[in-house]
Formats: sequence, structure tokens, C-alpha cells
Amino acid sequence: MNPNKAEDRRELLTAVEHSREKLEHIREARRRLIKRAAGSEWYPHGANERTPINQIAQAEGALVQHLIGGEPKAMVIAGDSRLVAPAYEQTLALNAESQRVGLRTKLRRLVRDAIYGMGICRVGMSRSRTVPVREIAPDLDEEGDVGVGRILLEVVSFESWVHDCQADTLESKSFCGHAYWVDEDEIDHYLPGAGKKDLADEEKRWIDERGSEMAGAISRGTDGEGRSGYAKKYWLWDLWLPRERAIVTMPVNGTGDIANVTPWNSRPGGPYLFLQYQEIPDQAMPKSVLADLALVHDSLNSTFRKLIDQTCDQKTILGFKPGHEDDAQRILDSGSRACVQMRDPSAVQEFSFNGPDQSLLGMLLQTRELANIIGGNTDTLAGLGAQTPTASQEELVAANANGRIQAMEMETSSFVVELFEAMRWYLYNEQVEPVPIVKEVKGTDLRLRDEWSATKAASTPGRFDSFAMQIEPYSLAYRSPEQRLQTILQLWQNVIMPALQSGMLTQVPDMDRLIDIISQYSNLPELKMILRAPTEDEMAGMSSAGESRGRQSPNTTRTYVRRGSPGPTNRGMAMQALQMMGSGRQAGAQ
Repeated sequence: MNPNKAEDRRELLTAVEHSREKLEHIREARRRLIKRAAGSEWYPHGANERTPINQIAQAEGALVQHLIGGEPKAMVIAGDSRLVAPAYEQTLALNAESQRVGLRTKLRRLVRDAIYGMGICRVGMSRSRTVPVREIAPDLDEEGDVGVGRILLEVVSFESWVHDCQADTLESKSFCGHAYWVDEDEIDHYLPGAGKKDLADEEKRWIDERGSEMAGAISRGTDGEGRSGYAKKYWLWDLWLPRERAIVTMPVNGTGDIANVTPWNSRPGGPYLFLQYQEIPDQAMPKSVLADLALVHDSLNSTFRKLIDQTCDQKTILGFKPGHEDDAQRILDSGSRACVQMRDPSAVQEFSFNGPDQSLLGMLLQTRELANIIGGNTDTLAGLGAQTPTASQEELVAANANGRIQAMEMETSSFVVELFEAMRWYLYNEQVEPVPIVKEVKGTDLRLRDEWSATKAASTPGRFDSFAMQIEPYSLAYRSPEQRLQTILQLWQNVIMPALQSGMLTQVPDMDRLIDIISQYSNLPELKMILRAPTEDEMAGMSSAGESRGRQSPNTTRTYVRRGSPGPTNRGMAMQALQMMGSGRQAGAQ
């Protein structure tokens, strides 16, 4: 097609409308999953039913925590020894730019979106100003101005997304893009030359072009601003055409007559990157990893709601035989462990009616176990307690749980590499505002301030493809302060101290600094308060005590007690509760 022809653009809008209609069922399924995760007690338009056990939210949180925990970092590796210095500068500039665009926060959003179907990211340049060529490259004897901007990284919601549903795969699509809102004073930047009289302004609402309620309405409803004083809004499409290598900007509810066609002369592959975890053969749309958990989530909460209602309906009464009213009244009036005179104790008995059904409780426990299995051992991933009776079995379960999401971790790492490569392409090939970097001189405390720019990249040896990318493995893994402290103490005990005693370590361990770290990571500021510098008499006593310990016999006897169980498991405690409830109901019926 020729995007510069109005007739072809009208056909493009027809294809977009057809694909949006095909994707509406998937968007609706995604909204239902998000509503389940939102629960019933916070958002005004959250889950329709009470959600006492939010299995969807638990599975989502556990997966996000394991897939993207720390600050994502990249390392640019030189393909030649002469390119080590440029690779080091690229690494510093790339990590500095990733922090500026808020990559960690946006990557968490992308992972969440991918868990619910597909994560979509747009990477490009935002031109903010123009400067003379001589200012950017004084060595070039050229006149004119050049655009300078910043890298733009945007997370695109699937609610505003469209792609060619006629394509067999997402890679073979003929078009894709997303819709967004633009203020009236910015419309000339997106549709140059289009008169405002030719455009229809709209009220920003959380209803799509087909009238369906969008996921954003869960927390704020579907209404727009609802009062005067706000700028007029325009709803636009940005449609990427891979074959024509162009981006077409048009009003969402337009006819195709008004448009801005921008040739794509930037990064190969186009502006969009995709993260997906569960591809289905012959489908152009991946499946949400939480889809199979939805029905079990509903069943679990339905059963628990019945048990809650039955618990509220439970009644415990005191029954007595005719003529023994005085015995019953004495029991009601007496306190605990009081001595009460009764003519016939068997004439007054306690009876329980209604209450939680034991079979329903058993169904609840089994459904909870099933939800844990379908979710990929989410209890283990979330650290909610022991799952097996022994420590060795618990380690195997944890390893298998981590193994189930290993494929998701690989997909996430590959996506982050692709994302960093796209950012590095702009740093390397297009004029960006200089990125401040701080170089460290190895073996010293010396630090040098410098800047990175595409002009500097052009003046250094090596092409863009002379370098390789590597994501530091630890940067994506979440480690709690307790885990960090445990690692430090293990290294101190198993590596640093043995190396110090054998003379292999030339540096002196800083015990004061270790205490500071323990105090910080354990959140125990009181630890520093109980330590102080010793007096001279105390130092002398410590020296004599050390000599006394040195004269003790090295032959000692130690007794090791090994306990192989991490404690009661969730399943075991649940079964015990079930048995206790059953025995209690039997006792009450007698």
C-alpha cells in the first residue's frame, strides 16, 4: 500500500477496525483477569464477587518478584582489545541512560503486562531542540542545524494496541500500532498542517472506540474530566508499517483523509519491542500465564464464601429438659470454673447447629493445593511456608519451582538484551543530549567525569556491531537484605577468614564495617549501641584471655544434631485443622 494516498489509508483503517474487533475477546479476557487481581475491597469497579483469597494476585506478585527484582544493568563487551575503552564508556552511558528513563519501573510494568498476555514497549527519540552542526562537531566544516533529543521509552497498554490479526505470526504482521491522547496545544506536532476545524476533539474516557469498558476504568470509572477548564483532547493512532517503513498518524475515529506519514529512517526493526511468555502454535497472540488459574481462583473463592456464610449462620445453644430451668439459669449466670449446684447435669447440654460443612472445607483445601500446582508452586515462589516434611525435599521443591519459571527468566533476559541493544543503537547512531558518565581508575580511588554522545561514538574506532551485549545475571534477580547478609556472612566465614589465616589474603578485614552492614541489613540500629572501644585494662584482659585459649588442648569433643525437617507443612497443618473440626462436630453431635 501507499500510505501517502488517502484511499489506501482508508483501507488501512478498515483493517485496523477488523483486527481490533478480533482482539476484543482477548482484551475482555485480560480485563477479567485484571479484575480478579484487583480484588473486591479496594477499587470501586474491581472484582464483582468477594475475593477473600486472591490467588491471581499472589501468583502475579511471585512471578514479578522472581523475574525482575534488581536494577537492570548491561555490559558492553569489546570484540577487539583496542575497543576496551569505548566499550567501557558505552557501558557507563547505557546504564546511566537506563536510570534516566526509569527502566526498572517500566520493565516491571512490561513483565506484568506479559504475564497478562503481552508486554509492549516503544523505543525511539524525542527531539527537544536543534543546535548548529559546528557546536556538535566543531571539526566538520558544515553549516546548518541538527536535531538533538533524548531516548524515549514508553510502555504501551494492550488496551490501546492493535496488530494485524490476518498474519500467521506477530513477526509477519503488515501493520501494528497504538492509540494515545494528545492535548490541543500539541496537535500541530503530531498532525502538522491539520486545521483544528478539521478535527473533532473528544473527552478522554476509559471506553474504547467500540464502546467497551477498558481496564483503566477499574480504579476510576469510565467518565472523563467532567468539568470545564481542561484542554481539549484528540485521540490518535500511530500505525507502524514494516514493509513500507513508515509511521502513519491518524485520528482514531477519523476517515483517513487527515494523516501524517513519517518515513522510518531510524533503528532497524521499527519502534516496537514485545515480551511474551506463553506462545501457542499458529496464533498471532500469546496466552496469559494466569489464564489457567482463573477458574480455580473463582472456585476457591466461591467455596470460601460459602464457608464464611455458614460460619456466620452457626448457632450454639444450651438445651435443658422441662423442670430443670434453674440448672440452666445457674450455668448461664456462672463464670468460668465456677462451682454450680445442679440437680441433674445430664438434663442441661450444649448443642451446635449449622456451621462450616466439613466436605466444603476439604474441597477448599484441595482446591488451594490445586491452585498452588497450577500456578507453578506459587507458595514456594512467594516464600509462604514449607511444602514438604524434610529440608532436602523442600530444596528439591524450590528448585523445581524455580525451574518452571526458568523459561520465563530466559525470555525476560533476552528481552532486556534486545531493549538495551535498541537504546545503545540510539546512543551510537543518533544525536542525543550528552550523557554524563563517571569513569573509575582501577586500583585507585580516582574518578573522572566525562560525557558520552553519538558524535564521540563516531570519532572512536569500531562499528556498532563490533561490540556485544551482556546482561549482568545478578541485576535482574531480587535478593532481600536477609539474603544479602547471609551471603556476606558465608563469604566471611568460608573465604575471607580461611584466606587470612593461611596468609593468602593481603587485605585486612574490617570488622567495624561488618557490624555496620549487619546492623543495616538486619534493621537493628541498636547493635551499634552495645559496642564501644575497649579501655586499656579491658585490652589487657582480652590479650591474656587469648593466650589462655591458645594454651588449651586442641582435642575437643563436639556433638552435632541434625534436624532434617523445616517444620510443619501447609498441607499438614490444613489436614490437622480439618481433622480437629471433624472431631469437634462429632463430639457436639453426641
